[in-house]
Amino acid sequence: MTDERQALITTYTGRVIDPFNPDPKQLHLEDIVQSLSLQVRFCGHVRSLITVAQHCVLVSEMCETEEGQKWGLFHDASEAYISDVPRPVKAHLPLFKEIEDRLFQAIAERFGLPYPIPNEVKFYDYVSLYRESRDFMPNGACVPRPEGVEVPTTTLVALEPIEARTQFRDRYYELFK
Repeated sequence: MTDERQALITTYTGRVIDPFNPDPKQLHLEDIVQSLSLQVRFCGHVRSLITVAQHCVLVSEMCETEEGQKWGLFHDASEAYISDVPRPVKAHLPLFKEIEDRLFQAIAERFGLPYPIPNEVKFYDYVSLYRESRDFMPNGACVPRPEGVEVPTTTLVALEPIEARTQFRDRYYELFK
């Protein structure tokens, strides 16, 4: 017999989230910032730390539209509540994708974003994936270089979690206030 409390997630700020039926009013910026700043990209298979929070800021800064910039910042916010699954595995987990989509809908409502996530964000998410893999993976880029866009050649510098938190918050207040 499953205890109903096992299906709930307690967050950094003490809120209780039902990931299967998320209440937008329970989603909080500080929970998202805290969690994403402590999660490492590429399942931790990196030479140096690159957090999901830093990645989200990078995507947000690459996007050209206001909507894209805002969604770029929050495009991985569901991971604050359900973590992530590597892309090749996620493609085989339709239930995970359904749960993730419910969270994205709640995130969109909570932060005043249109749903679904714009294609612009998905494109720059891939550009960032390439760039991060090039700069942080032990053997360099593990994904093909994106076509049709100039990828910066400067090497990314990994931020400490506290710096990533600050950068994410600063970007949020720049875009949303």
